[in-house]
Amino acid sequence: MTALHSILAMSPRNAAHLQMPVIQAQTLPQALLKHRRSLEDGLCNCNLDCTKDVALMFQKPANCGAQDKRLLVQPALLVTSATHESNSWAESSVAQQNLIQDVPLIRVNEMIGYDAETGARPGASARVGVPAHLHIIKNYARGVDIPENGVVVWADLLPNRHCEFGRAALSRMLNEPDAKPKVCYIAFLREEQKDVIPDFEQLIYSHWDTAAGSPPKARAVEPLPDPDLQLLSWTGNAPRFPSNLLEKFAEGTAGHNHIVEMRKTFLAAFPDASTGSGRADGGKGSQAQRTIRAIGQPDFSVDGGAVPVDLTEELRPAIVKEADFSVTRKGYVAGSRGKPSIVIDADFALWVGNEGDSEVQFEASELCGFNLGVYDQKVVAGQGERELACIPFRFADDLQIVSLDKTPLSLAHLVHKMSVVHGVAEFELADHEVSKKLYEAAEGKDPLPVPYRHSLTPARSGKCNTFVPNALKGHASIGALWVNHMDKLPKGRFAKLVSLQTGAGKAKIVGLKPKVYVLGRLTLPAKSWTKLT
Repeated sequence: MTALHSILAMSPRNAAHLQMPVIQAQTLPQALLKHRRSLEDGLCNCNLDCTKDVALMFQKPANCGAQDKRLLVQPALLVTSATHESNSWAESSVAQQNLIQDVPLIRVNEMIGYDAETGARPGASARVGVPAHLHIIKNYARGVDIPENGVVVWADLLPNRHCEFGRAALSRMLNEPDAKPKVCYIAFLREEQKDVIPDFEQLIYSHWDTAAGSPPKARAVEPLPDPDLQLLSWTGNAPRFPSNLLEKFAEGTAGHNHIVEMRKTFLAAFPDASTGSGRADGGKGSQAQRTIRAIGQPDFSVDGGAVPVDLTEELRPAIVKEADFSVTRKGYVAGSRGKPSIVIDADFALWVGNEGDSEVQFEASELCGFNLGVYDQKVVAGQGERELACIPFRFADDLQIVSLDKTPLSLAHLVHKMSVVHGVAEFELADHEVSKKLYEAAEGKDPLPVPYRHSLTPARSGKCNTFVPNALKGHASIGALWVNHMDKLPKGRFAKLVSLQTGAGKAKIVGLKPKVYVLGRLTLPAKSWTKLT
């Protein structure tokens, strides 16, 4: 139930199909009502909307005998998060009609898990069949506005014994590859259910073997001679013999004796490998041989001595007691896991608060994001309202704060970190032209570069990668409230918009999702709020 609550609260595009228990021959009516009530109470306690009823109307095969007493109606619920004012799946034909008709049932003796010898039937939860689940998947997609290349992800939190929902989704993917929308399936399997994984693999392999474009199962190959291998590893700029190989075979066996002979041959060729820094096990001594990639720190004595924001500085904004805190709230998120509570008021101002009973100190850290969105490369500078709906990936200088692995630091310090950790001397910054800062040249000499400092200019095209967040109603993703009002974001010392960065192997820094950060230490007394201006 907790996992369901978390998934549905993430986005108004998420909804749950929950099939309610039905009466069985061995089930008392009191037990049925108790089980249904337990589910509904759990949904309500998780702030989930369970008022949308859906009836599954089954259709039995014409050749079913009179002894087939399976019910032709099963109640279900279309569950959504109450934190969202609307949900994309409300437009589905299932939600509009509160009904899924003509759900096909198969004969019991055709179901997965049926024992033909003993007549034993599969469990009650597995008596619906794969065709019925495929019918449910198709019906939910009808009437919903899904993009041309959109994908519907079915996350099965409680799959039945043979994972029939997954088999239905796989059947659609394999047999209807051009069907829209595309379907993806994720199952949360219990330990005793993991035996279905080989079944799924077999279905995929069988489909591949029968596909027109598949190569033949058996291919003629020329036999290759057995290679004459000698084992060797290279650690700490020296050859090593992997001595743990001696532990792979019992002492005195042919395999162990063979490894011993190989080790003797190796040590004869590399006599230094068994002593001192050339230990055969490549142990901790190899650590000492690593070279230091870079030294020094960024020099901020240039450009008039301008320095980045001191992220360790104690911020002292005006404090408002909770009893006196009265603003019109457009959005609110309760504090948790070392983060303060957040409020965005009617003027799109940002407030952070401590609603606990004791004083709390918050380090420089992430406050919130801006919901899901996309990057689009375009010109936004000076575009008026167009600029207020997006977050461009732009830097005026290398003093600006970025975030790497949720750790805020200046761009100059990020360059220093890349040099020390990755040995990178040159780098690219997306949408910018980068050049080294230079000291004033002494008379008759060339200017020297300033350590780890660079000048940044926008790309000549004027375009830059611009993050356009999806606007959401309510406060599910509180940063989305700033969409079309990006000029109201706090630009000062207390909080600042930053872009997550990554240093790839090719030393190129690119933008990921932007975040709002508190840039400094912030101490809030118990039951208090402050405005980040």
